[in-house]
Amino acid sequence: MSPETPGAPARATVGLVGGGPAGLLLARLLRHDGIDRVVLEP
Repeated sequence: MSPETPGAPARATVGLVGGGPAGLLLARLLRHDGIDRVVLEP
């Protein structure tokens, strides 16, 4: 969806499964962009 699409969500919450190096890096990048996130470690 492009940002101009009517009804497109302005914000999203992201769930990341796995708190290893890649998951934590992605969580940090999302935080930097102001995106809410939750990291779950099974």
